[in-house]
Amino acid sequence: MLRKTKLLVYFLVLVCLVFNTVKASPRNVNDNKAS
Repeated sequence: MLRKTKLLVYFLVLVCLVFNTVKASPRNVNDNKAS
């Protein structure tokens, strides 16, 4: 159960980071997708 919770927290943090990156610089994300 502890491992599952840890994984969930890690996933949420990752989603937050991705969301912030997309919100801050969509142009960079598009460049990364192209390459």
